[in-house]
Amino acid sequence: MTETLALHKRATHADGRAVYLAVIARLQEAGWARQAVDTLTRRDNCWQIRHHYSAGIWELHFELQPHWRIDGPTAGRTSVPMTLDSRMARIDRARPLPSSAAVLAQLFGPCHAVCTSPVPITNGNADPAVKSVGA
Repeated sequence: MTETLALHKRATHADGRAVYLAVIARLQEAGWARQAVDTLTRRDNCWQIRHHYSAGIWELHFELQPHWRIDGPTAGRTSVPMTLDSRMARIDRARPLPSSAAVLAQLFGPCHAVCTSPVPITNGNADPAVKSVGA
């Protein structure tokens, strides 16, 4: 058993953190902003990214915001389908480290292109579903 453990090499904390920081930087470039210490949101959808670190693993969860209602008055105002299941991606120091692009692809799945592209222009309106008068 010692030989099996000896063959496996853990990535350093600094290497894992570098991947995590690259993922967060890419999310912020795409318009995801901090809502809380462990949560990012984006104004064009009702999803959130929650993240935490424990025992050498960074976990990122892509899930509906808890206060969001599927049948509520703002149900249609999202660039990401509300029927999508929650998804999770991991950066695990005990396994070969993925690239930041691989983490994002795993996190967003079929919505990868929408969630990693910049937030659409909204004619200056805070809510993308609101159209300007006379448009």
